[in-house]
Amino acid sequence: DDAPAATKFAGDYLQVYQRLKHHLDPMEFEWWRYAAYAVMTVALLLSYRFLSIRNQNESLESRTALRLLVGISLAALLFAFVGVLVGLRFVEPAQMLGLTWRVKLLKFYPFRLYDLILPAVLAIVLTRVLIVWLTNSEQDSLNLKRQSYLNFSLTISLFVVGITLPFGDRNSSRMPTQMRQDWLAACHWIEQNTAEDALIVTPRHSWAFKWFAQRAEYVSYKDCPQESAGILEWNRRLTYKYNWSVESYTDEIIDEQDLARLAQETQAEYLIATDTGTVSVDPIFVNSSYRIFSLK
Repeated sequence: DDAPAATKFAGDYLQVYQRLKHHLDPMEFEWWRYAAYAVMTVALLLSYRFLSIRNQNESLESRTALRLLVGISLAALLFAFVGVLVGLRFVEPAQMLGLTWRVKLLKFYPFRLYDLILPAVLAIVLTRVLIVWLTNSEQDSLNLKRQSYLNFSLTISLFVVGITLPFGDRNSSRMPTQMRQDWLAACHWIEQNTAEDALIVTPRHSWAFKWFAQRAEYVSYKDCPQESAGILEWNRRLTYKYNWSVESYTDEIIDEQDLARLAQETQAEYLIATDTGTVSVDPIFVNSSYRIFSLK
């Protein structure tokens, strides 16, 4: 990225404190996420302590591997803790002391490593705890029966969790059924009735538009460039589209002049709008959730 220093900083700032703030700004994390990872960290340390005491007969290689896993987790924890200190603030981001170096450091995703490693290592260690506990239990008939019930319950529980956890991801659009069907219909119409190089102005929530419509968008909140100049242009387009919507609805109606102004600024050929708001121009496509207007 050969952009000027001011452009690089502006792009980094937008990335850290706007587009990816839910990943990079520790002040944006909900309290329960901190609590959940604190509980998992304590569980990991207690489990490691349990194995250190109860598993003295384990081979040196196994004990070394376990120590290495826990050590990596603690190193990732230290990295995340430093990230929290770097991002800690009691004012708005733009008012922080040392903003430039803070933004540069937070760009390195200091929390991602711990976010991934802790659950994985904890699962491995807890599995080992269960194995050691079952192995060291007295092998009388009552214990064997109890262990059988426990194994069965754990197996069923893991099966149920494995089925139910991804359930919310089956509708990645997070749209109600009818709206999702309407959106797909609008995308299909765009694919079938517009030129391959057509540029489309889409709503803010334009889920998988490029995939289903096979056309370019003027701007998409999810599709943020990585280079500084691209991030600034992305932000400019988002700001313009928002301001155009506000200004156009000031008189509670979008007319031909508003659409002409949008076409001139964006150089787009079509506008997809939701079914809310009054537009004086007839759409070329309409369903219960979306309307498509020609800007040509």
